[in-house]
Amino acid sequence: MKKVLKSRLSAMEAVYRFCQQNPAIVAMLLALSNSVTALGLMIQSIISVQSKQQANNTGVTVTKLQLKDTMVSITAIVAFAMQSLAQKAKNMTLYFQLNIAPAELLSGSDSDAISKCREIYTLVEAIPVADRTPYGITDEVLIQMKDATDEFESDAPATRNVISEKTAFTKSLNTLVGEGNDIMRKEILKAGRFFKTSHPDFYNGLVSSAKLQTSHTHTKIRVEATDDVTGNVISGLTARIQGTSFEGITNLKGTCLIYLPEGTYTLICSKDHYIVMTLEVKVIRGSNTVKVQMSPSFTIPAVQEEKKENA
Repeated sequence: MKKVLKSRLSAMEAVYRFCQQNPAIVAMLLALSNSVTALGLMIQSIISVQSKQQANNTGVTVTKLQLKDTMVSITAIVAFAMQSLAQKAKNMTLYFQLNIAPAELLSGSDSDAISKCREIYTLVEAIPVADRTPYGITDEVLIQMKDATDEFESDAPATRNVISEKTAFTKSLNTLVGEGNDIMRKEILKAGRFFKTSHPDFYNGLVSSAKLQTSHTHTKIRVEATDDVTGNVISGLTARIQGTSFEGITNLKGTCLIYLPEGTYTLICSKDHYIVMTLEVKVIRGSNTVKVQMSPSFTIPAVQEEKKENA
């Protein structure tokens, strides 16, 4: 992929992650929520084509892991969008049926991942198209989801004509990145202006995430959380920037990313049964790692104190 396309894709991924980290605000505006769903699907399409292009250029078929990642990612986007519909309709049975844990599916057995993705497909397909289309889940999106699952379940792709495929992939990438860039700039950033006054931190973070950066990655912090007694990683920990809407939740590996502008911030980390930790972090351009060692709350009976450190 050309450098300019990589830069645009990087901006799209940063905007999408930022919106995923602020679901409550995004859900306040249907147009924004739909555009974020559309951008997520577009990013997956770009990554899928990019992987196939790289495989074609080197004469190597797309790996099963890449196919699995595409299948799970598209399914997760669809499931999360339909959970918004279920929540609005107060259909909590459907909401919980649509629950999906991407990290667990990727690390688990292939058969379990396929089964879960097909289960989500069946649930969503049963929802009237008129109900799900406003949330960005059209029949075309469901076809894309089903194709990704079928491709993963089938044998590895057959050998291709390298030259003709390379031309086709390059043309496809140019088109997809252009369409994704339009979604980001003409739809998401435009809709984001709605929050310029009511949620300025969200608006400024959204704009900052969309900026193209050629020599550095987007400004972010990587939080790595562990139990200071057992040394085990901590998943489900909430890491938020005080006084802003920026936050993240650690995954099964105990890590999360928070995208935000450069500056000095107060990071607050919390989880049930652990003492709240407050840290001052300085964020510079690129990636900044913050190692957080959480103390179990039972180590200080009847007293809840904040543990303060400087990072």
